[in-house]
Amino acid sequence: MRQRPLPPKLASSDPGPAMLSLLLKEQKRSRTSCRRRREAITATCLTEALGDPLNVGVARAYVNQKKLDYKVKILQVQVAQFAKQTGPWIGMVEDFNQALGEIGDGENWARSIELDMTTIATTLVYVYKGQLQPAPPPNFPLSPPVCSLGGTVTELSDPSSVPTYSQLTRGREGQQDPQ
Repeated sequence: MRQRPLPPKLASSDPGPAMLSLLLKEQKRSRTSCRRRREAITATCLTEALGDPLNVGVARAYVNQKKLDYKVKILQVQVAQFAKQTGPWIGMVEDFNQALGEIGDGENWARSIELDMTTIATTLVYVYKGQLQPAPPPNFPLSPPVCSLGGTVTELSDPSSVPTYSQLTRGREGQQDPQ
C-alpha cells in the first residue's frame, strides 16, 4: 500500500494528540476509499462477467438477423424472376384452355348437325319408301304407331336403332326409282 504524504497542516505542526487523531481519520478515510475502489472494481468485473454471455447472445442474434435479411433479399429477387417466368406460361395455359373449349363447342355443334342430318335422311328415306303408316284417328286409343320395318315409331326414334340409308336401300336394288 502506498502512503500518502501528510497534509501541510500536519507536516508543520508538532506531533501531539491532535496529530494522532488526524492521522487516524486520514487512515480511516484511506481505507474506506480503498475499500470502495476495490468494491467498484469487483462490481465492474461482476457486471462484465454477467453481461458477457448476454452480449454474446445479442451479438449472435444480430449476426443471424443480418443473414436473414440477406436471404430475404435473395428470395425476393428469385420470386420476382419466377413471377416473370410464370407469366407467359399462365397466358399459354389460358389460351390452351380457351382453344379446348372452342374445340368442345365445335364437337357439340358437329354432333348436333350430324344428329339433325341423320334424322332428316331417315325421315326422307321413310317418306320416299312410303313406309310410315298414317296416324290413327283421334277416337281410337292411342298406342305407338307401328312401322313397316317391324317396330314402333318410338323405338325407331332412338338413333342407335334407326337403320342407315345403305341398310334401307339394300332391299331396293332391283326396283326402279320413281321419278
